[in-house]
Amino acid sequence: MYLIARVAELTSKLIDSLAKEGIKSACLPILQLKPLEFNSQELIKLIKAYDNLVLISPSTIRMINPIIATPIKPDLKLLLMGKSSSSYLINQYNYQVSYPIYTSGIQGLINEQLINSLQSYLICGSTIINQHLQNYLIQQNIRHHFYSLYQSIDLLETNMALVEQSLLTTNSKGIIIYTSQIAQSLVKCAKINTQINNYLHDNLIITTHSKISQVMLNNGFTQLIETKSPSTQDVLDTIRKLEHEPDTAN
Repeated sequence: MYLIARVAELTSKLIDSLAKEGIKSACLPILQLKPLEFNSQELIKLIKAYDNLVLISPSTIRMINPIIATPIKPDLKLLLMGKSSSSYLINQYNYQVSYPIYTSGIQGLINEQLINSLQSYLICGSTIINQHLQNYLIQQNIRHHFYSLYQSIDLLETNMALVEQSLLTTNSKGIIIYTSQIAQSLVKCAKINTQINNYLHDNLIITTHSKISQVMLNNGFTQLIETKSPSTQDVLDTIRKLEHEPDTAN
């Protein structure tokens, strides 16, 4: 059994893919997304007012999909965090889509110079603004605007007993962590909960990005394997390999 530390709505594809391989998995209830009410026409006007639409996460894509399904403007450019999300939009729509090739996430956008100081950017995502991106845009004097589509609610503190029970009673081979926010939440709780702390020290942690790995390593959790990317296929490939190396997976 592998526990997937991710928003529940985004875990079904991986759970189904693993099940086809005969591998059990389950969602670990740590983070919940609460969609915010927004005015569609207001958002469309904002999109038209900027050169680029930046979609911070798969959840953002899912929520904004009904808005961009109808062509908004012919020269709209979409900027995404990684290949897997981009592939979906490229196949669905005729927009110009860019994403980091060699890495992923905000740092990938910056390192691969996908943010142009001569362009403007509307960034859609959570109520929690990415400070690294905001600081970079301000330093480069780039016109931008953050627009919140959802609120991220940390369930771990209120559901700590449930999470502890899930970790300790599922005969888990490891935990898959998808975001730095979830990693930080787990680390915070490990500092006050011995059972969670012991689990993270004693069991395999699969991360989907180097930033997540760094959060765990900085806090002394060293049994790590990092996937090539957060895509379902890359996570599946990593677990498939582990299943052929039983000593590593246990």
